[in-house]
Amino acid sequence: IRKAMPGANVADIPVYAYTRQEQETGRRNLATFDARDTHELIFVGGSHPPNVDALKWFTQDVFPLVLAQRPDVRLNIVGASIPDEIRGMASESIRVRGRLSDEDLDTLYATVGAVVVPLRFGGGVKGKVIDALFNAAPLVTTSVGLQGLSPAQPVGFVADSAEEFATAVLQALEDRSQARRRVEAGLDYIADCYSEDALAATLSAYAPALALSKAAQEALKE
Repeated sequence: IRKAMPGANVADIPVYAYTRQEQETGRRNLATFDARDTHELIFVGGSHPPNVDALKWFTQDVFPLVLAQRPDVRLNIVGASIPDEIRGMASESIRVRGRLSDEDLDTLYATVGAVVVPLRFGGGVKGKVIDALFNAAPLVTTSVGLQGLSPAQPVGFVADSAEEFATAVLQALEDRSQARRRVEAGLDYIADCYSEDALAATLSAYAPALALSKAAQEALKE
């Protein structure tokens, strides 16, 4: 936009704005990080073509390489609209769970060993990646999955080939100290870029009242 419109006032506005109270979810999940079940993976997504392609690639090309090293690992597929071709993937190692309640999904995010986002195409910031970071879940994704994000520190394990992605999954499950460091960096990134405070700071240039302290805002209301 800046190239097309030199001098234009351009800002990157967060598409998510978690409150400080909401961010406690990640802090609670971090506190129980060592209790995560490193036998369990989760993918969240339904019938959108990038999701279907991601699952086909992961289950056909990546997951067998993971299972060769860790035959006890299981993939949980969660989504509101699971197509038949994905339901047909169900096996001892792949559990197609379909639509879950918010509470059940929150529990999975809080307890699985890692979230996998093996997207190979798709545009914009990926909500499932933000959800993983917000929930303090170890993340394994592709460079496509990280599109639109620019964290200063690694917030997940990133790989694009089948062999590298399988290695990244195993690393996320087995190198728990590194996984925890990346989870912590992810929580910091959410606070810095996808929080209520980050949104207010971005918009304050356009609505100066947002830059006022909480006390000043309450005083104005009175």
